[in-house]
Amino acid sequence: MHCPPHFERVEFLPVVTNKEISDWIFENLQGRFYIGNVDTPQQRHALVAFELASEASYFSLLLPQINTF
Repeated sequence: MHCPPHFERVEFLPVVTNKEISDWIFENLQGRFYIGNVDTPQQRHALVAFELASEASYFSLLLPQINTF
């Protein structure tokens, strides 16, 4: 599966699992999304992308609360 080019991307260092993030998205948002990883030579980043820019903004604003232990 690949991330569609028109989706708004949010990249971050994950603290929680992809399942915990996708569960939060299913409970709080309604649009289509993509979740995956981006590997760099130094570390692995989580990638979450949204079809609706407003949902990407909402997710980005709440990311510090979502991405915690």
